[in-house]
Amino acid sequence: MDEQAAEYLACLAKLREDPLDPEALFGLAALYAEEGHRKHAVWYMRKVEFLDRHHPGLSRLKNRLRRWKGLNGSHVPSSPESGES
Repeated sequence: MDEQAAEYLACLAKLREDPLDPEALFGLAALYAEEGHRKHAVWYMRKVEFLDRHHPGLSRLKNRLRRWKGLNGSHVPSSPESGES
């Protein structure tokens, strides 16, 4: 199992215990961003922002996603699985 897969599974395990764990949600946002899944990364980033707008690393991730594909004013899907973008 590679390192990213292990991190992903660790985040999921934390979220099973606490679905509002900002660290686990941020971890998923960062992993999805790293893998190029912008829609998922934005969705999880917004959850973290709602729970803890001063979360360490949040502004860096937000800036990265803005540069990636114009986050300002973009629609954020209700869930990453929805067909919306």
